[in-house]
Amino acid sequence: MKKVKIILWLISLGVTALIAYQNKAFFLEPHSFTVDFFVGGIHRSPEWPNAVWFLASFSLGFLIAYIFGLMERFRSNRTIKEYKAKTESLLDMISQLRKELESRKAGATPAEAPAIEVEPVSSADEV
Repeated sequence: MKKVKIILWLISLGVTALIAYQNKAFFLEPHSFTVDFFVGGIHRSPEWPNAVWFLASFSLGFLIAYIFGLMERFRSNRTIKEYKAKTESLLDMISQLRKELESRKAGATPAEAPAIEVEPVSSADEV
């Protein structure tokens, strides 16, 4: 699978390079944009080659996608930490209940056995 992924990347980069080479005149032609904000007059961007505008647009889109993905990863990590904490508390409760069961099997009377309070798990805690 790793080799297939590398081959697909090489093919896509090759096709991109071929398109850029065949359209070199378009990508090297300088272009300027104008923006009218209706307040403060018309603003003109500097004249840069079309390739710079394409790269700037691609980079901006990549950065925005990365930031949204980063926020999603932070949310996922927080959820994972909450689930790990809940798992640890449930494992502690299981070990306490096993100790109580072993002490009762060993012949200890209920009065001598340590009392363990078990909190019911509600459906709101599971989400």
